[in-house]
Amino acid sequence: TGTFSSSDPLLNTIWQIGVDTVRLNMADAYMDPWRERGQWWGDSYVIDQVNALAFGDAALLRRGLLFMDNAFPETDAPGLAPHNNGMHMLDYAMLWVHSLADHYRRTGDLALLQAPYPTLQRFMDHLADLESPSTGLLDLPKTLWSLTAYIEPRGFHSRYGQSTALNALYYATLQEAAQIASHVENTDSQRVWLQRAMQVQVSLNTLLYLPEQHRYLTNIYQGVA
Repeated sequence: TGTFSSSDPLLNTIWQIGVDTVRLNMADAYMDPWRERGQWWGDSYVIDQVNALAFGDAALLRRGLLFMDNAFPETDAPGLAPHNNGMHMLDYAMLWVHSLADHYRRTGDLALLQAPYPTLQRFMDHLADLESPSTGLLDLPKTLWSLTAYIEPRGFHSRYGQSTALNALYYATLQEAAQIASHVENTDSQRVWLQRAMQVQVSLNTLLYLPEQHRYLTNIYQGVA
């Protein structure tokens, strides 16, 4: 459904390589075609963004969302499906919330919001339990990425404490969850999640932003920036 053409042959090649790569990762589910063959949701989220532009398919996203919904009973924040293997990956699980909202925007399928909504509520409650009581920011222990969040290969300092990267994602997740709550007519949760999003935004900009340097700190860990 999507095409790209420019006067730059290199950009055209990059586009086509992206399309071809995504096609290889779209079988009966989003997956790594040569490695684990597991549906890691951080990977799937990126693949789906390209799929939405290049192919416009929504069936694999729907299936993947339900796979992830089934994985939540294994842990409070699964990173992959169908078998999560004990992972606890807050960023990948938060991207699942974003994908739920994406699917509704693309399809208007209200039933797919309603079916996993109890799982969404439990996950948002789990995130609330990880907030610092004084700041409202997620505040995580310093441990293995598979027990907190992945972020990206070299982003290990963003996986613990009150992390700018993780809490920016948390802010966006609260916003997406509130939108989903409005669609399923759960106005109480919508109001609570919007209030928490506002608190996260204020704390990020008050505690982690360095205005004189025009940048954010990586994290605050045990009171130390």
